[in-house]
Amino acid sequence: MEDEALRTLFAAGSALATTPDHAVEIVLQGIARDVQENHTRGCPFLNAAAEFPDPEHPVRQAVRIHRQWFAATLAELVEATGSPNPIATARALVLLRDSALVGAYVDDTTDVVESFLWTARRILRADDSVDAPQGDGML
Repeated sequence: MEDEALRTLFAAGSALATTPDHAVEIVLQGIARDVQENHTRGCPFLNAAAEFPDPEHPVRQAVRIHRQWFAATLAELVEATGSPNPIATARALVLLRDSALVGAYVDDTTDVVESFLWTARRILRADDSVDAPQGDGML
């Protein structure tokens, strides 16, 4: 269900956006709304991964597939904005969403959402061509 909701969010963002930057902002706002309204117990994917430590378990494989899709789709959106390193930017946004979902579980969700949006916008404006990680992780 969570996977489907995120896919719907990305599709809606693409359909409603007037520019690539607007598409990214729609997705960020959707993630923020999702964190605030639907995740009082953290991220269901991270929670599932924690319950199944074997990386070859089907649950972990499903989590990995979802996270790879999420990162790749973010990278496509970010690339359309002209970012010099959309993969590094997407990875940073994935990590930021992870932390927002966990933070919303233990802290005030309004503060977490405001911080998520503030940080995400700064990540997008950063010159990520300098010292950008080149790992072969999620993408």
